[in-house]
Amino acid sequence: MAMLLCAVFANAEDYVLSGATSTTTDSKATTWTFTSNELNFSISSSKGYSTGNKVDDVATIKYSRNTDFTIALPTGLTVTSVKINGYGNDEKTDAYVSKINTTEYGTTDYVLPNKTTGASTTEITGLSITNSMIIRFGGAQACAIITLSGTYEAPSVATPEFSLEAGKYDGDQTVEIKCSTDGAFIYYTTDGEDPTNESSAYTEAITISKNCTLKAIAYSGADASQIASAIYYIAQPINLSSAMTFNTFAVDGNNDEFYSNISNTSGDSYLFTFQRTSKSTTVLNLQSSGAARIESPLIKSENGFKVTVTYSTTAQFALSIGDESVNADKASEASTDGTGNTVTLSTTSTSASFKFACSSDKAACYVSSIVIEPNSSEAETVDVTLASSGWSTFSSADKAIDFATGVVGVKAYTAVYSEDNGNVTMTEFTGILKAGNGVVLIGEANGEYSLPVSAVEGTAPESNDLVAVTSATTVPCPTSAPYYYALSGGKFHPFDSEGCTFAAGKAYLKCSREYQSSGAKAIDIVFADDATAINEVSAAQKSAKIYNLQGIEVQNPTNGLYIKNGKKFIK
Repeated sequence: MAMLLCAVFANAEDYVLSGATSTTTDSKATTWTFTSNELNFSISSSKGYSTGNKVDDVATIKYSRNTDFTIALPTGLTVTSVKINGYGNDEKTDAYVSKINTTEYGTTDYVLPNKTTGASTTEITGLSITNSMIIRFGGAQACAIITLSGTYEAPSVATPEFSLEAGKYDGDQTVEIKCSTDGAFIYYTTDGEDPTNESSAYTEAITISKNCTLKAIAYSGADASQIASAIYYIAQPINLSSAMTFNTFAVDGNNDEFYSNISNTSGDSYLFTFQRTSKSTTVLNLQSSGAARIESPLIKSENGFKVTVTYSTTAQFALSIGDESVNADKASEASTDGTGNTVTLSTTSTSASFKFACSSDKAACYVSSIVIEPNSSEAETVDVTLASSGWSTFSSADKAIDFATGVVGVKAYTAVYSEDNGNVTMTEFTGILKAGNGVVLIGEANGEYSLPVSAVEGTAPESNDLVAVTSATTVPCPTSAPYYYALSGGKFHPFDSEGCTFAAGKAYLKCSREYQSSGAKAIDIVFADDATAINEVSAAQKSAKIYNLQGIEVQNPTNGLYIKNGKKFIK
């Protein structure tokens, strides 16, 4: 069972302790702090935090039965009466106040009726309590709002102030403490205990590197200030060097957002954010509404990372990292062991958090494990082997290929057919090739190359008549335009009557040139870039003559690479 206190004031002498204004979000915390009417309160017990149903539109606190709850009162406050409004959290059993400090009460003295009967108010008067007050409930668990009434005499020493507001932060934080009373000395604790002038003396800024309750008090001579208090939740980043598995989610649960440390299988603990969860010990039970979620701290990985969630849900959940998101599959019935489905999402971001969250109406969702893996330090590549001519077509169905940084020994070209000269012009492509686009690779005969995959989407060439083949297929021979040509021996040849069979990752040329029944059936290739020796050939020589790459005229060229009209072409 669990409990939470927060304080608001009903009038100048009343302090209402409820779940309405709590700053506590860690369901496992055993100490909470509150501010009411400019006074600070804290409460401690052996139990975690949980709110009950509302009474008069104010959230109650769940108090475990037969458990002492110690309310730390601000300096200068004397409590004279305690009013309790609530109910016993059981269909048949009432709750009752069994003790305040050392005074014990009977089962019928101060009763909170069972939930079937409904909430009521009981009040204990004639008290005179300072410094701290112990309250205990018997019978059923109590869901209650406690109002403290009394007198307050302000201390002569100002309450210390913290430079950092209470709350959740990423990584180490620095807190300075100040007191406006001249000459006052400040003492502090970080373990939730109330400080005295025998606690650690404040001399310089404090570094907060883990969850803690920081408390401070100021002294001027024998006079003490009110205690200042703040809870800090520190989410240290996950520095990911190898795969981590989280498969034990020991959280107490709460409808509101809260923070709780969970450990991976190696015993390393990290602060995660939760919302709308039931109490869980191994399998995380998300109460699947639009607010239900689990969110990681920052994950840092040199090459990005991948997250895999194993779950079972009847609601619509999504796994997201930054702006990227993927929907999780739903089942007709959720398995309480949290198995049955997985959802995976990867990122190239070197510092990001992930979120598994609901985006539909309330339904069941159970999570059994979360695996976080660093991306490989080795760059992903696609391996290709060129034909004996040193030429091959290429395409990738789902990966962008980086030709911008260059691949030693091989170049990529687009191909565009021209009706004006009947040739195919090859233009080198030096960017990142978007998946689903074809190019011609030219390198060494039978050359083997590893083409680098890019995380960037890339672009499609502005002009390109090559059609990518993303899966093995047989392309039929067309009988009308457009016509198809396959690369072979450095030329584009028409399909035969039965079509052409391609392996995945290839490409073919689509153009308007009709198939020839006689004469030159293949399409010649020219290059858009100038040849190294062509500048040595005069304009008069370029008319229709054919030259080798050394600029020497060739009368009867055989198969090979030549220059005609200032352009390279294949014979």
